[in-house]
Amino acid sequence: MMQFLFDFFIAAVAAVFIENTIFTRGLGASRMLMAVKTPRTMFKFSIMLTSITTLSGLLGWGVNLLIRKSPIRLYIEPLVFVIVLIAVYVIYSVVLYFVLPQSYRKMSEILLLAVFNCAALGAILLPAHNSVISAEVSLASWLGFSFGTGVAFFLATVLVFEGTRKLRGTQVPAAFRGLPATLIYIGILSLAFYGLIGHELPF
Repeated sequence: MMQFLFDFFIAAVAAVFIENTIFTRGLGASRMLMAVKTPRTMFKFSIMLTSITTLSGLLGWGVNLLIRKSPIRLYIEPLVFVIVLIAVYVIYSVVLYFVLPQSYRKMSEILLLAVFNCAALGAILLPAHNSVISAEVSLASWLGFSFGTGVAFFLATVLVFEGTRKLRGTQVPAAFRGLPATLIYIGILSLAFYGLIGHELPF
């Protein structure tokens, strides 16, 4: 049990700070910009995405066991994991329909955006080929990385939300206010996170 928790924690920390899918790979950046409109939307979307990536990680680990020795694994893996996301969407839709029927329509719109995005797909694709986690990924590492991806998304939205709030000031030139300043800010954050991985400049 302790080993499971340790592997889970290490993979989650790696997903948040070292392999942050938003800042180091640009996965889910469009959804992040959509979620930072209000703190309530940001929190609600991040919670749903985290639960989705964790469940997807559980199913993805099981599917990976079935296909990892296949000679055509690299060709079918993306399609298989997209099918996993479809299964997660169906599971969540059924649960929401029967548990929260009154808010199903409103929640289903957020659910659609939270399931079908690059961050959710990356949460189950990256553990199988991750340089930080071992090649033979355990269940704890898959779940930790998938959970950490959702937490990383929340961290990214908080950083971008606070940054864009401060970038609305009069000290920012008028031509750079709004989206240009936000993209520059995200680019600087991405360079900082990307540097944590240890990549060197090609010159």
